[in-house]
Amino acid sequence: MGREQEIARLHTATSDASVRIISIYGVRGAGKTTTASQIFYHHRDAGTVFDSTIYLSAHGTTEQVLLDELYHMVSAAPKLSYAPAELTALLQIEIEAQTMDRLVFVDNVEDDVVEGELFGEFLQMLSKTHSRCVLLLTSRVRLPGGIDAGSLCEIQLAAMREPAAVLNILGDSMRYRHPPGELLRMADVVGRLPQRLLYCRWAQPDDIQAFAQRFAQQQQPLSMEALRLVLGRVSDPRPLLACGLLRGTDIDKHLLSWLAQQLSGITGAGFDALLDELLEHRLLAEVAGSNDVRIHPDTHVDLTRLCEQRGAAWMRTCHRVARSYYRRRCADNPADISSVGELVHHGLALGDFDSAYAAIFQDNQVERWRQQALSIRVEPMLEELRSVGGLNTVITTQERRASIAIALAHISSDLGRPKLCLEHLTAAQQYLDGIPRTAAVERTLRDLWTQTAISNANLGNTAQCIDYYQRVIDSDDLVLETQTALCMGYLGYEYCDFEDFSAARHWTQKALDSCPRDRSPRAFSKNLSNRGLVLYFEGAVNEAAAHLRQAVELVGDPGSEAYDIREQARALSHLAMAELARGRPPAEVDGLLQQSLALTKQAGDVRRMALTEGRLGIVAAAVGDFAAAEQLLRGAVLAHHKVGDLRNMIFELLALLAVRHIRIYRSRGRTMNDLERATHGIASDLARLISVSIAQPDKRYLVGFWLRRQYPRLFRELR
Repeated sequence: MGREQEIARLHTATSDASVRIISIYGVRGAGKTTTASQIFYHHRDAGTVFDSTIYLSAHGTTEQVLLDELYHMVSAAPKLSYAPAELTALLQIEIEAQTMDRLVFVDNVEDDVVEGELFGEFLQMLSKTHSRCVLLLTSRVRLPGGIDAGSLCEIQLAAMREPAAVLNILGDSMRYRHPPGELLRMADVVGRLPQRLLYCRWAQPDDIQAFAQRFAQQQQPLSMEALRLVLGRVSDPRPLLACGLLRGTDIDKHLLSWLAQQLSGITGAGFDALLDELLEHRLLAEVAGSNDVRIHPDTHVDLTRLCEQRGAAWMRTCHRVARSYYRRRCADNPADISSVGELVHHGLALGDFDSAYAAIFQDNQVERWRQQALSIRVEPMLEELRSVGGLNTVITTQERRASIAIALAHISSDLGRPKLCLEHLTAAQQYLDGIPRTAAVERTLRDLWTQTAISNANLGNTAQCIDYYQRVIDSDDLVLETQTALCMGYLGYEYCDFEDFSAARHWTQKALDSCPRDRSPRAFSKNLSNRGLVLYFEGAVNEAAAHLRQAVELVGDPGSEAYDIREQARALSHLAMAELARGRPPAEVDGLLQQSLALTKQAGDVRRMALTEGRLGIVAAAVGDFAAAEQLLRGAVLAHHKVGDLRNMIFELLALLAVRHIRIYRSRGRTMNDLERATHGIASDLARLISVSIAQPDKRYLVGFWLRRQYPRLFRELR
């Protein structure tokens, strides 16, 4: 009741074929979620306007995680996470490709998310899409400008107008004890907002006008007073009170049941009766279509403060009970990363750093999550672990701090943030400086050096990259670790940038000899690719193609220990270039690249996705489609810039200039001076990237390498 006009507008908006975004905004406690839920569940149950409906709670969620969750709800792809810079494009691909009309309800979007750049890009994309996907969102702030007015419906919720709705929220008890006129005057003082009216209902004041005046002057203390009073009327308030120490406002009934059992001994019918009480008092609300119940965010804040007032012993008890619940969840499903995150949170709240650390780092779990492309969901856990470990020098060791920093560095690299990756690695090095070199510390140092090499390679710092790979190799003369053999293969590949093919051949062959297929198929397949790349750059393209084809077969076999879709995508992309150099028809090369691109998108590897799209641009140029070639290469350049891959950005810029030169002058340029002629009339963003990358003296060796080794092969057929 009380929102009939707004709900009528919502029905009109959801029936309007041009509307793509419906925003319900207003101050906290205005009833945004309840109003939006009315329209969402109507369409979910009716099924006449939309073929599919999706619900997602955004409370406490960052824009990157929110977009990641949205992508996996609208996509049929496996449950993977993707680099932030790529999410909008991925969402656009999925939404444009869908064949059904869909309503997506995202509740309680945080203010900083609404104002975020990535979320703004997503809204702009959605407002222009031709596919019928409607976003229904609630937030406290209005959406930023710039969205097409014809595709946007905005509804601001303010005070409730209808007296009957106000009286309904206040409840029968208040209506029987006080005249309607007095209740409405009281409602006017508190602003006629549903959550504030609930506080009056909970408090059951005798002098309602005095309560209203006090509430208007100091809302937070009186909201806690009202909550304390209604909890006093509940048969056992402890399970609900403990929810204040949980992080979400949507709570699984199984978790609430566990809290009731462990804190109060309530089970079975007793719990059902308690749940009915909490729902009757409107302390909780059912979340339709799920096993969750919802606490209003304001009430959740008050419960947290009431927990704090009960003291540290009570809070520790609640955290222990919650941790025991999530331990059971993790035991039942070790892949449930959300439960691991909660296990870490409650362990840290109890000061049990060891168990929280083990929950993340045991059994090489971080690496498994990375292989599943779940980095964006692991990062918050690691940040929480780092924050607690950094504040307390007693509960952790320098080696553990370094391990956390290195894990964050790996994830920053996965998400396309090489500079942040180096910052984490610098912190890890500082933790390890001066401590005894135990076996564990040596392993941590090797991980540190390996990731530092990878980050320097992405940033185009080849000399530093080579130095760090060499450190890993020198620390394991007998090549006891497969990691050492991998570093040998990558080291050989790096020597290509300096055109030192003697060293490149030496290290890639040693990598294959030191770690044959029967020892580690995974390492062997990667080193086959590295050897193939060295042969390709040296000019032995037939041998290169043979090595890369063998790598593709090995990593693409689901029955092989080396099976890895990311590595398969990498090998396919390199094989395509080798085949192009061998003279294979561009259409066949394009097929290999399209296959690589599909796998790369599935794996969420945004850096290699950009690399493959750039190569598709080169193939487009090979068949004379210069407009498509420029578009693909320009996109690849900007994508590499966004993720900080300076080395490949330089190569894509050079390829773009080569294509422009051919299109403009109908001939292939021979020198860098020739290619610079093609910069005239180029977009300002690309001109800036050229001036800050290709023109840098310390990056001229990359320009020389590309001109001598890549240019003649990639563009040899063009005239």
